[in-house]
Amino acid sequence: MSTNTPKKPIQPTESFRAIPVAVPENLANIRIILFEPREPGNIGSVARVVKGMGLSELYLVNPVPFQDVDAA
Repeated sequence: MSTNTPKKPIQPTESFRAIPVAVPENLANIRIILFEPREPGNIGSVARVVKGMGLSELYLVNPVPFQDVDAA
């Protein structure tokens, strides 16, 4: 059973939430700032939390270049 219905392309501005949630007005001015983040995993974790809370502003200040231990 194959359907040839074309899929709608995902637009970058679309929300990827399972449940649509409006951002409360008191969170509209919240900005998350990471100062000298060292680990890419930490940046990714914070990015997921920011997205999950409905926020949109994550700033990295002076990020430390990632050095892969396996590459050394």
